[in-house]
Amino acid sequence: MKDISAGLLLSEIGLAALKPREAQIAYGLLMEILQLRLGSRVAQILGPNWADDFARVTGLDRNKGLNAEGERRGLELLEQTLPEYGLYVEEELERLKLEFVERLRAALGEGETL
Repeated sequence: MKDISAGLLLSEIGLAALKPREAQIAYGLLMEILQLRLGSRVAQILGPNWADDFARVTGLDRNKGLNAEGERRGLELLEQTLPEYGLYVEEELERLKLEFVERLRAALGEGETL
């Protein structure tokens, strides 16, 4: 699975001009939404017990999240269990970008540019 570059992602959705701190916050929020959507999609495919298995294998702390090693183990597990996981990431990311751009345009008004 490819890495999702903060700069490229923010540029694609019209937020390249954000200050570094704002860009960090925006990117973090987008990644959080993406992770939630992917988690829901995986749970729908693999069933409700999947979350427990994932937490056990990765050491997930529901209050603190994952550390880098847990993220690595989690990605390995997902890619082994669902070989098409990378495709799911790309699909969900594209949906998220389109949705964000649509909402941003609606909020700015049709005459505004991104």
